Amino acid sequence: MAMLLNDTPEEAYTKLTLYGKSGSGKTTLGVTAPDPFILLSERQGFKSVKDAARRLGNPLPPTVWVQTLDDLRHILFALQSDAEAPIATALKRTLGTSDEVAKMIASLPYQKPKTIVLDSMTEMFLLVSDDIDRISGKKVGRDGLETKAERYWGVLRERSEKLIRAFRDLPYHVLFLALLDDRTIGEGDQMARVVAPAAPMKALPMALAAAVNAVGIVGVAQEPKKDAETGEIIYDLRRWVRFAGPDWMMTKPLRPLADVEVPDVTSWIRRIEVEECDASPLNLNGLSSMPDAYHPPADGEAGDCVGSDTPVLADAHTAPAMAATTTDGADASTPEARPARRTTSTRTRRRTTEG
Repeated sequence: MAMLLNDTPEEAYTKLTLYGKSGSGKTTLGVTAPDPFILLSERQGFKSVKDAARRLGNPLPPTVWVQTLDDLRHILFALQSDAEAPIATALKRTLGTSDEVAKMIASLPYQKPKTIVLDSMTEMFLLVSDDIDRISGKKVGRDGLETKAERYWGVLRERSEKLIRAFRDLPYHVLFLALLDDRTIGEGDQMARVVAPAAPMKALPMALAAAVNAVGIVGVAQEPKKDAETGEIIYDLRRWVRFAGPDWMMTKPLRPLADVEVPDVTSWIRRIEVEECDASPLNLNGLSSMPDAYHPPADGEAGDCVGSDTPVLADAHTAPAMAATTTDGADASTPEARPARRTTSTRTRRRTTEG
């Protein structure tokens, strides 16, 4: 049935996909959302949630470690069916109705969230895969290695996209978080760089982008400072989110958000709701420049890290690098994943603190 869309409360919710390398601050971003209900795919992420809440002066948000697709289904049902206390219903459905669970529910700062945070979709797609394997059984090839039936990939895509749509359509703000995948595809003259959310198949990052209002990359940079006591160089971490970039980088801008934003989801949503567009320069946690600015690609070639003082709030092609990192820790700002050049000696002691 067709529906006339207007400025009703149902259209007021913001849906976002944010992705970045491990340690870039994605989980912290989830805590900055309005009254978040955080669904973690990895248990160790809870330490980041607690630390972020403490530093922000916020109460510890309700957080659930999701271990199976059935856990997600129970939580989704609660969010769809209970308009008064969906978090309490979700915990009862996933953890049971014991006295201990009742005490946990009573201690929550709120039982109806404003934002649902899925951290991360990269791992939750694997929960879908595990559920398919559980139902159909794992298949082993002649070489003794696990193999996937041709139909498996179609089922994985269908069920993963259905999961995305189900959470997207909830009457809450929704924040999909994912790891970053930085790869070169093709050969010879057809080689191209692709930076997108990490997923088990290439159709799913597109589904994540299509389901939301905006897609951004979470960036992090080290700002060198001289220790007043020892004279040694120390590093502070500064973070930002890019909503616009070159065509090989998956982004999706949404005005009134700027191309490069301070990592504060509550601030973004407030400005989106009132359609406020602030054209003044942003204060990115005091970060006015960075030593390794991202050089834009020329003629379709991948860019490089170059020493410069390019302002963070430049245009979309000279905004700061995502500092994408490969699994072995090497800087992935170039296709060769060679280490970035530093402005100080590698013998210099480094100390990092979250900005």
